[in-house]
Amino acid sequence: MKKNMLLLGLLVLIAGCVIYVPREYVGDDPYTESRSGYDYQGSRFADELGLNYFYGYLDPYGFWTRLSPYSYVWIPHSTAYGWRPYTSGRWFWTDHGWTWASSHDWGWACFHYGRWGWDAALGWYWAPGTVWGPAWVAWRYGPGHIGWAPLPPDVRFERGVGISSLPHPLSERSWVFVEDRYFYAARVSPHILPPERNLTFVQASQLKADISVQGDRILNRGLDVSRVSDLIGERIREQQLRPSQSPGRSEAHTGFLYVYSPRVIADETSAPPRVTEPPMVSDRVIEQKMENYREQGERPVEDEIQQLQTRELKELEKSQQREVERLDRQTREEMRKAETETDKAKIDRESREQKSRIKARQETEKAKITKRHSEEREKVSESAVSKKKKK
Repeated sequence: MKKNMLLLGLLVLIAGCVIYVPREYVGDDPYTESRSGYDYQGSRFADELGLNYFYGYLDPYGFWTRLSPYSYVWIPHSTAYGWRPYTSGRWFWTDHGWTWASSHDWGWACFHYGRWGWDAALGWYWAPGTVWGPAWVAWRYGPGHIGWAPLPPDVRFERGVGISSLPHPLSERSWVFVEDRYFYAARVSPHILPPERNLTFVQASQLKADISVQGDRILNRGLDVSRVSDLIGERIREQQLRPSQSPGRSEAHTGFLYVYSPRVIADETSAPPRVTEPPMVSDRVIEQKMENYREQGERPVEDEIQQLQTRELKELEKSQQREVERLDRQTREEMRKAETETDKAKIDRESREQKSRIKARQETEKAKITKRHSEEREKVSESAVSKKKKK
């Protein structure tokens, strides 16, 4: 499993450059609200740190670089194939609403403070912030699926108000979707669907962005917990958030979720211990992932990538088939309720037309994932050749 995770990390930046659609930031510094801090409930029980602690703690797990309009941003190099923010871990329902428990050692920082953004050259990057939240995501829910997406840095948190609307639509490629029955799984990553399916789910779902403030607590209640309980067929019990005594992964123990949640003070004079210039970051991330794999891998990288891509394509095809089956079930139910032959003929005609549109869209999805896979393999080969030349 460890070997697979390291291999899965190989193409994070490579695949990301193909998969995700960037949106350039336009506007003022999005972190004006965080410079004043926010005295959330957990802060009175935990440490008080400066931003420089983020710089030092995250340095072994990725690269710091400069990106306007932010001072420094961080790019991870120890993540899985097809990785996106809020994918390695699980969801808990707590007294702060939906709370993300990351499986990364650095997740206590990057999924509870700051925001994730996308840059065409750098891939996913994390811009530090000082405001703690249970999860900085928006939600989508529709027939059979639940989705979430990281809020980008230009989505402002208003002190005393929260976040109730978005200044622009989130890119369809930012969304993470799972079948609703898997939403509360102990490990959600195996159930995440390929991003080529996102357009279908975005069009068929409702958007909800609801990060509010209640007293001194920040809440993310974008999904109705009772509705989610009905969808997964399981009662979801509320966990009480408690501050962990040290940084690292969140831990759940009989009704409590422990998360390291220090109060963070803005310190604009601090800087990362090492800063990689932007033109070098992509190559450095890829090289580090290759090294990680070579230390653990037993087979050629290209063979492993082919296997992972085959598995991903099968997941796409299974999801597409379930979409068609849902339409068939809906059609049968409507036909059962139809009172006249004319009504039945109309239902049958509309169902055939809708199925034709679905099939056409699914062919487009297959073409997109095939193209992405080809580009990913090409990038891996180029990286391997480059490594040999350097030797």
